[in-house]
Amino acid sequence: MPQNHKVTQGECLSSIAKKYGFNDYRIIYDDGANAAFKQKRPNPNIIFPGDIIVIPDHELKEVPKPTEQTHNFVIEPHPVKLRLVVKNDEDKPFANMKYDLKVGSATFSGTTDGGGKIEQVIQPDDSSAELVLYPGEGENKNIVGIFKMDLGHLDPRRGPRTSPLVPAEWHPEVPPSHRVSRQCALPGARATRPPRCPVPGSSAPGW
Repeated sequence: MPQNHKVTQGECLSSIAKKYGFNDYRIIYDDGANAAFKQKRPNPNIIFPGDIIVIPDHELKEVPKPTEQTHNFVIEPHPVKLRLVVKNDEDKPFANMKYDLKVGSATFSGTTDGGGKIEQVIQPDDSSAELVLYPGEGENKNIVGIFKMDLGHLDPRRGPRTSPLVPAEWHPEVPPSHRVSRQCALPGARATRPPRCPVPGSSAPGW
């Protein structure tokens, strides 16, 4: 029997889908019972605490197979991505810089692109991240900045682009001249709360 779910701080559609045993948030978002919610939140990457979502029943799927044999079935989960754009106080990107990104128990290393962008597949229910930036040339491992983020505690905001933007959360180790903005994990953005960062972010969905 379908049930209602009230969105709480830090949740996204993908984490909600995982909680109820769905491998794709679109099964919930596109369900007819959520037509009003979908109209209210046309961008599934931005939802808010207090939103009510109808969780549909699981549909059983029958696949004819011979008996007395072993069959393997693989369910492909829908990937969830964390996108970051890192800029300084002059709104210039930290381009082509090395980084270590720790999300949950996993650590990913790489280099930002020319626009300071990082994109990483994460787990739907990951709730925190730490980004460490280093100079992009040579073996220099001097830390440029450390950014700690609570995924799901960032606010959508509008900026130069027409897409929603999200500001970052600060950590004492980060000098004021550095900021990071985070696009909510795709698919399904984290629920938000009132701003805690006075500096607007610069990441936008729809790359």
